[in-house]
Amino acid sequence: MSNLKAGVAWALVGSILIAPLSAAGESKGYLSGDARTETKQPYADYSVRARSVTDGTVQGTTILDAQGNFLLEGLASGKFIVELTRTGQNKVICSEGPFEIKPGATAETPFGRGEISIKCNQPVAAWLLLAGAAAAGVTAGVVATGDPASPSR
Repeated sequence: MSNLKAGVAWALVGSILIAPLSAAGESKGYLSGDARTETKQPYADYSVRARSVTDGTVQGTTILDAQGNFLLEGLASGKFIVELTRTGQNKVICSEGPFEIKPGATAETPFGRGEISIKCNQPVAAWLLLAGAAAAGVTAGVVATGDPASPSR
């Protein structure tokens, strides 16, 4: 019985100590690049954030440096949209992506994507894609429900 209790105790200690280490190994991803105005000037007082394409959550945020460069670290593998926002505000000025980052060859190897350039003179691509998907979903819903206004009747 004493050996059973010791085994259970070691299993609990191991899961408490090892689980965070394995989770940390999965979060060595990064995205880096710059954000510039139409006249190639760096943005002042702006932030960049990584939004997961999978679930829409913000996975990391950083403030642009004086040259307009950013480095988002500690990301898990996945697909992300990179969004430019005014520091302290939630409004997206513009975005780029999606960018996929995959784990490195070993748990210690950082993985990610660099040289991302956020160009704010272009339409917000992510919002256009979402709007297109929403429009397609609405159309499919009308046809599928047999709406009386639908020409299929």
